[in-house]
Amino acid sequence: VRYNEMYDAQTGIYNRDYFSLLIDKRTAIEAKAIYYLAYISLDTERMKKYYGKEQVEQIALYIAQTLRESVDKGEYCARLDDLSFAYFMKCAKPEVADEKIDALLKKLNTENGILNEDYHIELRAGIYHCTSIYEDSQRMLDIVAEAYSRAQKTDTAYLFAADDMIHAVDRRDRLQRETAQAIKNGEILYYLQYIVNVKTNQVCGAEALSRWQHPREGLLMPGDYISLMQQANTIGLLDYHIFEKTCKQLEQWKRTEDKKDFFISCNFDRLTVSDEHFFEKISAIASRYDIDRSKLLLEITEDTIEYNKEIAYKNAILCKEAGFALGLDDFGNGVTSLATLLDFPISLLKMDRSFVKLLDTERGYLLIEGIVSMARSVGYEVLFEGVETEEHCDLVKKMGVDYVQGFLFSRVVPYIEAARTLSNLSSRLNGKEAEEQFADPEVAAIFDGNVKLFRRVGYSKSFEIKRQQAPNEINEAYSEIREKLMSCNGSSSKISMVYETVSIGKQPIAKIIFMSKALVVCLALPTEEYFGTKYPFKDVSCYKKYQKVPLCLKISDQSSKENALELVNDLISRYGIKNK
Repeated sequence: VRYNEMYDAQTGIYNRDYFSLLIDKRTAIEAKAIYYLAYISLDTERMKKYYGKEQVEQIALYIAQTLRESVDKGEYCARLDDLSFAYFMKCAKPEVADEKIDALLKKLNTENGILNEDYHIELRAGIYHCTSIYEDSQRMLDIVAEAYSRAQKTDTAYLFAADDMIHAVDRRDRLQRETAQAIKNGEILYYLQYIVNVKTNQVCGAEALSRWQHPREGLLMPGDYISLMQQANTIGLLDYHIFEKTCKQLEQWKRTEDKKDFFISCNFDRLTVSDEHFFEKISAIASRYDIDRSKLLLEITEDTIEYNKEIAYKNAILCKEAGFALGLDDFGNGVTSLATLLDFPISLLKMDRSFVKLLDTERGYLLIEGIVSMARSVGYEVLFEGVETEEHCDLVKKMGVDYVQGFLFSRVVPYIEAARTLSNLSSRLNGKEAEEQFADPEVAAIFDGNVKLFRRVGYSKSFEIKRQQAPNEINEAYSEIREKLMSCNGSSSKISMVYETVSIGKQPIAKIIFMSKALVVCLALPTEEYFGTKYPFKDVSCYKKYQKVPLCLKISDQSSKENALELVNDLISRYGIKNK
């Protein structure tokens, strides 16, 4: 390998590619050594905004120098990106790795002489014990990055990768591999959220969105798969798929008198817009439908403009000349200068939902009012998203905002529920009584012409999604109970669509299920021995899936959590299980 292909040009330590090669081929380095991989980083974007790129490079040089001084024989360090570094270290025991990384972070965080005294850098780390010489380097780097992310979120100096972090990485990897097939298999569902013109108090259009109805995971939100598609380079497939669905919807609306003037905004990722063939592709799709292109609002984000400015600008001009409308999505989240923004042929500015909370303060209100006034003075229309109350709607209307989007008027609804939702919303805006709506926004209905009734269609949510949406106290109860179960010697965990099963060997000892505001735990305890005790439970042995774990507890408060932990202790004692 040539010298310049091994090292990072700025810091002089190994680059990411060569470091990965060393890890993958470490059988030739020292097969019997016990290695730990550490990921060391800090908030790069914040540092760039605070100090600028040159100072970030100075910080990188300091970190690299400190790492180089800490590396012993048979150990390696590398620069992964701007301010993220990896340290492959030999440690005989976890305690040694703990001491080593603790000392390194203290040195990095306390002995730097680079930054101003008013801002202190806080490097954190994630650590993973490399249990096999055949582990894939990319997977290990993903695991330590996940551990680092958890440390950052919990304000902890460093964390060792636990089973749940490894599971999260493996789950993301599986989903990433499945993203392209999801579009081909029709698993990506088309959703809409309606937009209201606050000047006329009428529905004027909608935003096109998506959900992934995964065959194993259930209904996944965009936050679960957009970043995975970006990494897998399949995000363009999603964007063009939703764009075609949007063209089809506009063609249908054009044939109806009351919806022919509606527009639909359609989001495009920065990777998609930066494709040199972007304009050709969307033009080819749009040409297959009888639509008014001015009713197609192509939404791009601020980071799109900065990502590949030359190609993005060229595509924006071509789209404008072809009759498409352009909007800037999530304004306020990026770092685009106003001069750059004015160069782009944008007709609509979409205020990010983060601005909503500023409406409650006088200074925040004046700031937003100034932005709206500035946007309108240069000819932009303004859409405010995330509006959920009448008070906030009145405030933005008073500022001169043109359009409002948010739960006050419409939730994000499946395509098959869109017509019903629109009818209800239009009735409400016109002061008429609306039809009864389903309480769950992820439950849809479709009109069955044979029986003249709406037929209910459920979109099931997976264990993972329910866990993410559960209240904090329920998640805390889940963590405590799961930790107790997983502390057993020989324990393993498997998550299915509905529940998580904890087993000892092949014997299931517990099943855990998330409900909307509670947790259900089924334990392998004989129910007949607990009748008449203080423990309120249900016998679920009549169900085949729960015959081996028949004692069912519902956990919704502190008392029920303590009861569950006591019964878990009983279970461990009954089976004579030892702790790991």
